[in-house]
Amino acid sequence: MGGRKEETAESVYAKGLPFLWKEDYDKAASYFKKAVRIDPRYANAYFLIGYCNAQLERYPDALEAYKKAIQIQPDFVLAHFFLGLIYLEARDRNHALAEYKILRDLDKNYADDLLNMIR
Repeated sequence: MGGRKEETAESVYAKGLPFLWKEDYDKAASYFKKAVRIDPRYANAYFLIGYCNAQLERYPDALEAYKKAIQIQPDFVLAHFFLGLIYLEARDRNHALAEYKILRDLDKNYADDLLNMIR
């Protein structure tokens, strides 16, 4: 009675990475979305969903995914940084500054980089 082994969120996530590296963002995102269906608390998968959507200029979807990653893992430095970049893209300086203020306590280098882009 063999049967197929259930895929883990991590194994599905890993299958998406080669597509991310090849800049096939739609295909990569499909794997990361499947990973969060398996494990809705997978912050890294939400982060990469956000990244793929940002690369595809789907900024509202990117914003939502980055916020979900941060909701799961409030100290997720890269998610705060990239969320700040999305806010800058949307010309929302106040929200970008809010992300900067959060980053100041998490990672000075990323905070400084974001602040330099805001100025």
